[in-house]
Amino acid sequence: MRPTDSNRYDTIVEVQKFNPYHDRLGRFSTSSGAASFTYKPGKSKAHDLAIQRAQRKQGSGTGAKKQTQGDPTAKWRPEWMPEIHRRNKSSQDRHPVGVHQGVEAVMAQTGASDAEAQAMYDAVYNFSKWDSTDIRKYAYDGPPPSSHKADAENIEKFISASPQWDDGPLYRGMDVKPDVAMKILAEAKAGKPLGQRGPASWSSDRSTAEGFASKSAPGNISIIFCTGGKQNGTSIKHLSDFPREEEVLMSNDARWRATADPVEISPGVWEIVCEAIDVP
Repeated sequence: MRPTDSNRYDTIVEVQKFNPYHDRLGRFSTSSGAASFTYKPGKSKAHDLAIQRAQRKQGSGTGAKKQTQGDPTAKWRPEWMPEIHRRNKSSQDRHPVGVHQGVEAVMAQTGASDAEAQAMYDAVYNFSKWDSTDIRKYAYDGPPPSSHKADAENIEKFISASPQWDDGPLYRGMDVKPDVAMKILAEAKAGKPLGQRGPASWSSDRSTAEGFASKSAPGNISIIFCTGGKQNGTSIKHLSDFPREEEVLMSNDARWRATADPVEISPGVWEIVCEAIDVP
């Protein structure tokens, strides 16, 4: 378009639009329905940009069948987790009111039976209080069977049946060894999907995340993740033994992608701003 004055445009000179996807009969399709896409270098700027967008979207599905080779989060989906396991897609943009509401609250928000709700509550409470490391290890490593198998499964059932956190910033802090930190930062900078090695706790309170990012050993590197919008997770503030942590429990299946290069906000402390991807 060419401007006629500083406030409006009235002449369309050229519009470029390109859909790279097509099926076997040559009909245009979506990325999920396409059999292939055509690439002819240098055809047009619109063409090249469309190809770039298409290539970035490949392999971004929720299940193992949609994974591309080299996806660093592929093994974070155990066999017992359905490819699409969420059934409650209502939004949760605030923590539930009150704390320590117990089994009754789980029944109310999930629709589970008394026995199912008790199992979910026990798993979430144990995770928030003392068993998070062992439960996460089982969820990440999978079989052989362990005493935490039921907890890992019930956590996923609880998240699946609960409202999804939507809007409101969330933070996760960690301190890790330098080699682990360098791998995380490199994957973030490269735009690769970021997982968390099992279900994990985030917080709506940044200071809580900063506390968990405090260095536990000399030479460790701190990383603070920041995200917002709809997430594959739900608040457990009302079920946790530590309500001040403003905790949001993310699914083992949750993934994110950095929206900008990681930034070293102070010596040895990095911040990664990211957005949730593949949210059911």
